[in-house]
Amino acid sequence: HATTSRETALDQIGRIDRTVEYHLHRAAAAGRSLLAPPLLVEPVAQRLLDTLRKVHAHRNLELLAELDGQAVFFGDEGDLMEIIGNLADNACKWARKRVIVRASRSQSANGAPRLELEIVDDGPGIPEGQLELLVERGTRLDQSVEGHGIGLAIVRDMVEDIYHGRLSFESSTEGTHAHVEIEFG
Repeated sequence: HATTSRETALDQIGRIDRTVEYHLHRAAAAGRSLLAPPLLVEPVAQRLLDTLRKVHAHRNLELLAELDGQAVFFGDEGDLMEIIGNLADNACKWARKRVIVRASRSQSANGAPRLELEIVDDGPGIPEGQLELLVERGTRLDQSVEGHGIGLAIVRDMVEDIYHGRLSFESSTEGTHAHVEIEFG
């Protein structure tokens, strides 16, 4: 049985790794570019929230959108969907009653457009020492919640490696706050 379990685990790890590599190669191929047409964030985020309302309907969560209608993303729509979708779905899994998705537009000191995304849940929070583990491939902090442990790793790799942005988390017993900042320029 030990050999069979080991083979099964190695097979699953291989599939997870191939999935991550696929998404990262796709994102890298699309890449970030000011030459890409600006993609409005609001309609993409609204579609994702509509889907998440259906997926998590049994939880009776309040999913709120606070979206700047002028917030734009210079990149592939699929990448934006991965970033918001993975963060918001994760927040829905942990929320007690509410998830808020925020998007705003600002400018960097040099005048380059900047997109800020915030996904906030009112869940139990994550212990301080475990926050950095959130984005490690295959790491699941609680096995009782569905998932594969790769969604947040994909988000981190896209935000930081492909779009050269920042992904950070803050957490307390009042909930968890994911923050993405991407500067295009």
